Amino acid sequence: MKGGAFASVLAVAIPGGLPASAQSGADAALCRVGTSETAILARIAGFKDWAGTVRVELYSADSSQFLQSTGRLRRIEIAPTGQPISVCIRLPAAGDYGVVVLHDRNGNGTFDFAVDDAGFSRNPKLGLARPAHSAVVLPAGTGLTMTDIVMNYRRGLGMGPLP
Repeated sequence: MKGGAFASVLAVAIPGGLPASAQSGADAALCRVGTSETAILARIAGFKDWAGTVRVELYSADSSQFLQSTGRLRRIEIAPTGQPISVCIRLPAAGDYGVVVLHDRNGNGTFDFAVDDAGFSRNPKLGLARPAHSAVVLPAGTGLTMTDIVMNYRRGLGMGPLP
C-alpha cells in the first residue's frame, strides 16, 4: 500500500476488542475489551499535522446516499492528537458500510480541496472526483470489525498519501 502507514488493510472481526486507551470518540466504550457490540474500529494514519478537527462519518450501503447528509448514519468529531488515531463507530446492525474521514485542517467546517485531507474505508485510489461507493463499502459482521485508513492530501491534479 502507498504511504507505508500500515502493512495491510484489515476488515476482520477482532475477538474481545482493544484496550480502552486505544480508541477515541463518542463510541469508544463499544470497542473495549470484553464487549460484543457491533462496531467498526477505524485506525487512521497519514496525517500531515495536528491542526483542526478530524471528522469520521459512517454511511449506509445505499450508493445513492453516499456522501449525502441523508445517508450519513453517524458522525464523530475528534481533535487529531497523534497517529494512528483509532475511532470506534457504533453500527445499527451487521451489514455493508462506508467510512469517510475528513481532516478539516483550517477548522472552517467544510472540505477545502487545497488544504484539507480525506480518507476512506478500503483506501481507494483518489483523483479529482470522489471515489466510487463500491470502492469504499466495507462488510461489517456482528461484533467488532477493524479497518485501516490512510489519509490523502492534494498532490498535483489528484489526491494521495504523503510520501
